[in-house]
Parts: sequence; structure tokens; C-alpha cells
Amino acid sequence: MTTLLTVVTFLITSKSAKKHPAVSMYFINLCLVITCIGWLVPFFPGARDAIVCFPDGTLRQQQPKSDAVLCAVSFFLVYCPLMSAIIWFVCWTYALTIQFQNPGSAKRYSKKKRKAYFHIIAWCSPIVSFSCLLAFKQIDGDSMTGICFVGYNNTVTRSLFLVFISAATISAGYFLGCSLLTLIKRKKEEGNERNRKKYNRNIYRIGVFSVCAVFLIICTFACHVYYFLHQEEWKESLRDYIICLAGKSGEMNLDVSHSMCSLKKKSQM
Repeated sequence: MTTLLTVVTFLITSKSAKKHPAVSMYFINLCLVITCIGWLVPFFPGARDAIVCFPDGTLRQQQPKSDAVLCAVSFFLVYCPLMSAIIWFVCWTYALTIQFQNPGSAKRYSKKKRKAYFHIIAWCSPIVSFSCLLAFKQIDGDSMTGICFVGYNNTVTRSLFLVFISAATISAGYFLGCSLLTLIKRKKEEGNERNRKKYNRNIYRIGVFSVCAVFLIICTFACHVYYFLHQEEWKESLRDYIICLAGKSGEMNLDVSHSMCSLKKKSQM
């Protein structure tokens, strides 16, 4: 809802808010709105099973196949806008750095030629990546989230996905660091107290934003590392649990719900 309100706000604001670097935030939120729609699709009646499961109830792996249209659509809605949002975030930090280092140069990034570079990278790169993943059948269904995504069963593919995010994070962190250093330097050189307060506000905003972003990124990577370390243990435990239930269900007059079978190891997240 907040991202949707941000998009609506940008649509009704003046033209000055639709220039770089501000317009990058509009595209980031627009991409996140589409991603949220992709996450909400499994909540429609019958959609979750159709997305992540075959007609016989088994989990979809190494998609797409002939009957995996919903799985591919779910993956597209979540993956492509998410990748575009990450790229637009890097573009925003880059344009912000240029604006702070040379305020007069911000006008250059409002020209069509300059904006075209941002659009080509942000929109074409995810489409190319999406097409490659479809061609190599690296999309898997996940029964817990109800969507199809990359690398649920292939750690190599998932690692490559994280490498891209890491590269984007490092690039954005570098540009944000340059912006902070530039603002701090200009603040020290500024003699006007009113302008110094403006610099302080910008430094505070970028600093708080950077700390929050770093915290969320660390949490995300911690979850992925936790998943990598215990993935095989959870799969083996689940297999043993299913075999145990299958064996117990064959016994006469046995209520499976009250059997002695249990998952020895499972995710605590």
C-alpha cells in the first residue's frame, strides 16, 4: 500500500519531481508494486496449488514445462520487477552522487539520451536474465511461499542470484558513501548557517537510510546462509517423516495424526 501511494504521489506531483534522481524512486516503487502483486497471486482461490504443484500434487521443479504457465507468470511478476527495482536503486544512488558532487550537472540526467541508458539497463537486464532462466529450466516451486522462483533446489543458481544482489549492494553502498563524504565536505566549507542545516538534514536522511538498508541486507543474507547450511538436513528429515507416516498408515486402525512420527530437523524461521 505504501509503495502504491508513493507511485500515485509521483504521478500527481510537479515536473520537478519527475527528474533524476527523484524519478528513480518512482520506478523503484512501481517495480515493488508489481512484485507485491506477484506475491499476492497465490492467495487467490486455487492459485497456490496451480502455481507450485503438478496436477498429481507433486512439487514443480526445473520449470517451465508445457503446463507451467501460472508458474512462469508468478516467477515473472516477482523476479523481473524485483531485479529492475535493485538496478533502479543503484541508478538512484549514482545520480544522487553526481548531483551532490556537481549540483549543476543534475540537469544532464534529465535529457532523453542520459535517461535512455538507465532505462535500457533497468528494464532489459531482468528480461534477458528471465529468458535465460526459462531456457535452462532453473525455476522451482515453493509450497511455503506459494510462488515459483529461482534456485530453491539448485544452490549454484541461487548463489548467482545472491552475487548479483551483492554487486548491486556494493555499488549502491559506494555511491552512498561518496554522497555522504561530499555532503560532509561541503558542510564544513559552508559559512551560511541555514545551508549548513540543509546539509545536516541530507546527511541524516542518507545515513539513516543506509543503516536501515544495511541491516535488512544482512538479515537477508543471514537467512540465505542459514538455508544453505541446513537445506539437505531438512530434506532428509522430511523424507524420513513421510516414510514413517507411510509405514504407520499401513497398520490396522492407526490414526496417523497421533503416530510417533515427527520431523527431527526443521526450519526455525
